[in-house]
Amino acid sequence: RKDIRTGIRKDIRTGIRKDIRTGIRKDIRTCIRKDIRTGIRKDIKTGIRKDIRTGIRKDIKTGIRKDIRTGIRKDIRTGIRKDIRTGIRNDIRTGIRKDIRTGIRKDIRTCIRKDIRT
Repeated sequence: RKDIRTGIRKDIRTGIRKDIRTGIRKDIRTCIRKDIRTGIRKDIKTGIRKDIRTGIRKDIKTGIRKDIRTGIRKDIRTGIRKDIRTGIRNDIRTGIRKDIRTGIRKDIRTCIRKDIRT
């Protein structure tokens, strides 16, 4: 079915609406919007945006960006990057790296290492 005035096509079987002018597809069942031109998928319920080309997920509510390929999470508000694979947190503003597994903090600017346990 196609609405001539709005330019929206609707597939009744799949439940997918497509706006021809903007190029945005919307799945009614899963509530996922997909922009064909930019390649960004957005889940309306959870508020998570996913860029298909770069592989970066962004949570709008918490402000956390996650790179799926490298496994690095970045909090935009605090400026803390976290590598999930190595378990290293990196504070960009203070320049302090922290290894969660060993408990060793390292200041990149002063090159001072500090062991929290000892």
